[in-house]
Amino acid sequence: MGINSKPVFKQGIIMVAMEKHGNRYFDASSREKAGKACLMLLEERLNEDCYVVMEKPIEPDRPKSDIPKMKNGTLRAALEKAWDEYDTFLKLYTKESNFLIKVKQAIKDKNIDMAIDAITARGNGDSEYEDVYLAEMENV
Repeated sequence: MGINSKPVFKQGIIMVAMEKHGNRYFDASSREKAGKACLMLLEERLNEDCYVVMEKPIEPDRPKSDIPKMKNGTLRAALEKAWDEYDTFLKLYTKESNFLIKVKQAIKDKNIDMAIDAITARGNGDSEYEDVYLAEMENV
């Protein structure tokens, strides 16, 4: 069971944070406990420079509106490729920047809901060592 928009926090639930050097386990029997763990993880990762934002991409030299006007197919293809790459990197830059803003705000405000949302957003396969999921302990 993963952390989603409406995770179930109850007795016997743990949060598993999959990290580079092994898993870490946190009490997730309540939203508050899970949120405090998420805040702690965010702050640790921020302090360890796990959340870095690439430089903002630079637009190609010629405007996108020039593409249909270009007669030379090779130059047109090169400009199309340059704009496609720019658009791709701009989306990534925007996503990373917005994420970092949310992380810093969650930590500053000690907002557990924002922390859970940030951990959820980052732990969906986007990052190699940041997956987090909920698991139910077995009763013996």
